[in-house]
Parts: sequence; C-alpha cells; structure tokens
Amino acid sequence: NDLVSLLTRVYNLQENLSVHLIEMELIKNNPQEMVKKIRNKINGLIRRKRFIPYNQSFSFAEEISVLMQEIEKNLLPLDPAAAWKLTDRIVRNDGEIIESVDDSGGAVGTELNAFSILWLKAAKMMKKPESYWIPLVKEIDERDDYGCRNDFLSNSDVLLSEKSLLEMY
Repeated sequence: NDLVSLLTRVYNLQENLSVHLIEMELIKNNPQEMVKKIRNKINGLIRRKRFIPYNQSFSFAEEISVLMQEIEKNLLPLDPAAAWKLTDRIVRNDGEIIESVDDSGGAVGTELNAFSILWLKAAKMMKKPESYWIPLVKEIDERDDYGCRNDFLSNSDVLLSEKSLLEMY
C-alpha cells in the first residue's frame, strides 16, 4: 500500500523530485537523517542564485509542495519540534524564495501559504502554552511582506484560542 502510493507519486513528478521522494522513503524512520536532507533542500531554496522564469515556476512550486508533504507526512508525526523548526525556516524566509521566481501564476505563493498553515499545525503538536506562541504568531503575521501568508492568521485558531487572537491586535 505504501509502495503503491509512493510509485504513484513518483510517476507523476519530475525526475529530480522522484529521486528526492525515493530517498525520503528510504530514511522515513530516521528523523535525524530526514531533518538533514530537508534542511539542505530548504537552504537550497532560500539561497538560490538563479532566477526562475515564469515557465519554470510551476515546477518550482511542485518542488516546494513535495517538500512540505514530506515534512507533514513523514517528519511531523515523529518529531514535531524538528518539523516546526524546518517549517519556521521556510516561513521566515518566504520573501527570499518568492523574490527568486516569476510567480505571476501564483503557484509558489500558494505553496508558501500552505507552509504557513503547516507551521501552525506543527506548533500545535509541540504542546507549548499559548503564551509562548502569541508573540510568534503576531510576528509571522506582521512580517508578511509578499502576501505569502494570506491564510495564516485566519487559520491561527488551530493553535490559539479566540480570546488570544482577539487580544493579539
């Protein structure tokens, strides 16, 4: 069943993403190795020097989507803190990522927005008190210079109570 799912995903992806998925499947029970591979992939996204033209932006968005799915599906259940840390790195650097691509089609921004929702889910799984998250949620929301976190605040009830959200602003 897992193999069928993996093969279906691999078949529908570009070659470099297929290789990444297979590598991740082989290490899915080793959180430390997963974190290392995902961190390297994230660093590559953030430090990218080559500008991605419009005609390649959808493939780039797919790359971001696959990365997010790997964090959510394989790492989050094993190590929520590591998943949150990696997600936080993407969310806090979404400006650098969006500046490296012609995202006229909005696909990259949509995937980065989804990462901000995963940030909330991973934070919730860490079981820290709301008081810890309030300033972080406010900071993430206020520093959305590119509109990559449009659904972040409206989904923050995953993590914060209505009272906390109302008091935040």
